[in-house]
Order: sequence, then structure tokens, then C-alpha cells
Amino acid sequence: CRLELTGSPERLEVRVTHPVAQGKSLERLFEVLAFIQHCPNAETAYLERMRFVASRKEGTGGLGLVRISYEAGCSLSATLTEDGDLQLVARTAPSAVGAVLAPLAALPAP
Repeated sequence: CRLELTGSPERLEVRVTHPVAQGKSLERLFEVLAFIQHCPNAETAYLERMRFVASRKEGTGGLGLVRISYEAGCSLSATLTEDGDLQLVARTAPSAVGAVLAPLAALPAP
């Protein structure tokens, strides 16, 4: 797992890159990121996702990335590198650095 931080007075970027286990599906990850991007704002995404998680009868998780986006006020994106690693990027203002770093650094390796 690799963690990179870059920034300026206007923006902080946190980039987490780690290998993806063979056969591991990333469909759910990309679905959650698309959901966040299609909501009018991070608060709406967070509230809608909390309602969804609370109302389902089965399954676990599903709130983490939406919560990071909302609490840190950041945009999230993910790509697969040429080496097949997953790269998750959070971009936000430097004032939110603590809220971004803690959950992203704690992501488990796939």
C-alpha cells in the first residue's frame, strides 16, 4: 500500500494505491463513487446512503466512502493503474486534512 500527499494553499490531494487481489471485484466501489458524483452534494449523498444502509435487511458496509466525502468535504475518484493496482484519490481543502487522512490510511489491503 502506498500513500501520497500533495498540496498547495488551495487544495490537498491524498492518493492511496494498493494491489487488487486477483478475482476481486471493484464493481461495488465504482458504483458507490458514481452515486456520490451524481448526487447534488456530499450531504445529500450521505443522508441518502444512511437511509439505504438503515433500511436494508441484509448486507454490511456501504457508508465509508460516502462518509469520507461528506465529512472531509472532498471529491473522490478511483482508477486502475497500468500495473493493475487500485488508486483512490481524495481532493479537498487543506483545512480538512485530518478528516481525509484517518479513514483513507486505515483502508485494508484487498
